[in-house]
Amino acid sequence: MNSRINWIPACAGMTVIYPSPQPLATNHHTMPSQLPKSGFPTAGLLALAVFVMGGCASEEPVTLERYLDELELANSLGEVEEVDLGAYEIASSIDLDQDANTPAESLWINVRFKLYALVAPEDKKHVLAEYERHRGMLEDAVVTICRKATREELGDSRWATFKSRLIDGVRPILGAERIRQLAFVDFSWGPID
Repeated sequence: MNSRINWIPACAGMTVIYPSPQPLATNHHTMPSQLPKSGFPTAGLLALAVFVMGGCASEEPVTLERYLDELELANSLGEVEEVDLGAYEIASSIDLDQDANTPAESLWINVRFKLYALVAPEDKKHVLAEYERHRGMLEDAVVTICRKATREELGDSRWATFKSRLIDGVRPILGAERIRQLAFVDFSWGPID
């Protein structure tokens, strides 16, 4: 190991590398090239250690759901306008979990939600015009995607896969670069009585 490098084990498997402390020149006119190349003042070293170790005690584990929420929020920050894409009530069948040796049983369900597109204010008029022009095509795409949804996709609290498939179906119809995100309101699904 190089004698000029010290290793400090830190939290969460992280290791901090710092040069060995050596006193700095006290001349106020010292140029950076005249400073020792292997040192920090002791006070700076202590501050660095406190900073690194202080953050370790309060560190929370980042869950995938929290990460996705932050990512979704970061991508949609700024001004957005909502474009109402309609209320949907779609009957569909989903396969129930079955043993591989028995034939699959289906359950008829009803999927209900209101769908909104989140767009930049300057894109709202264009998206509304495309919605009016291609309303039938959009509704067909939404119904088809809902009918192909699996029980796992509908049961996901974030509807991540389902929403991704809807975005992939809606964006080409309304303008791929204009749709920032889709939002569901009053989403529910359950067996048809």
